[in-house]
Amino acid sequence: MNKKQTLIDFTRKEIKKLDFINFHKSKEQDFTRERVFNFPLVFILLLQKSIKSLQLVLNELFIEAHIKNPVTSSAYSQVRKKFKHTAFIALNEKAIALYYSDNQMKRWKGYRVFGVDASRIILPDHPEISAEFGDTPIKNQYGEIGHYSNAWFECRYDVLNHIA
Repeated sequence: MNKKQTLIDFTRKEIKKLDFINFHKSKEQDFTRERVFNFPLVFILLLQKSIKSLQLVLNELFIEAHIKNPVTSSAYSQVRKKFKHTAFIALNEKAIALYYSDNQMKRWKGYRVFGVDASRIILPDHPEISAEFGDTPIKNQYGEIGHYSNAWFECRYDVLNHIA
């Protein structure tokens, strides 16, 4: 089995584990009952980041019999709030460790080759976020007209081994 398939199989198993689900849900009662949106389905939907409209994606899930009942985009938005972002961080760290565990990686002249990209992310306007990340003033010709908080997102991509 190749590394790509190993990572896919690992991800499928990991997102179904009760320990993983319990650690990465917002509240203890979240994802406890059998509903249309279970933890693995929400994870996959978030991971896909489709360019289609959200309602179209949800309708396709119903048409393709991945879910039993049609659902609204509002229902998806509500269940998404039960999902902690830490699931992606934990899974990415485990996937990278698994990928490099056999120490069989491609190198160029003995070096690993990385591409790095960074973007500035505008964060929601919330006192806790402002306290953590600070405020950047918004100015025009009349002076300061507002503020926003932002953070840098950076991704390092292993060019030869095709893993972020």
